[in-house]
Amino acid sequence: MAAKCFLSINNYLQNGDLNLNQLEKDIYSHAMPISKIKYTDLIDSDNGVYFFIYDNKDTSSNNILYIGKSSSWALGDRLAFHLSINPKGWMNNVMKYLAWLHSSAYLSIEDFLDDKNAQQRNLCFRKALTFMKGLRYVCVSFGVASNKAIAHDIGNRENELIK
Repeated sequence: MAAKCFLSINNYLQNGDLNLNQLEKDIYSHAMPISKIKYTDLIDSDNGVYFFIYDNKDTSSNNILYIGKSSSWALGDRLAFHLSINPKGWMNNVMKYLAWLHSSAYLSIEDFLDDKNAQQRNLCFRKALTFMKGLRYVCVSFGVASNKAIAHDIGNRENELIK
């Protein structure tokens, strides 16, 4: 049985069109705190589009912080890559961005990730990981992307959802 944070794209398609209103409601209602997701929730996940949601306590609003697609890795694997605190990691864009936001220096993100700023950068990555644990996560599963039509659809739908 799939975890609550996994939604099937098939539940939102009508004659090939995506019911964005219902999908948006379900994204917010099914998103799980990252700190509550267990590894076993992620086993056997398919490919699709995923969302990181930030709940702003000050304004009582939910904001989608990041939308990504996973067409060559399983959705569960993709989440694990995003949680990496390795500044040289090549698939942890959310963590790098959050660490950069936690820095007090006025550097470009490229300069921030440079080795000459390692001490400050490492501290910021630890702060970002704490912040990341407070985010919520939800995926829209498309099936297995070894089917080229599904892989192509994932890219198209990601762009549609970002807009």
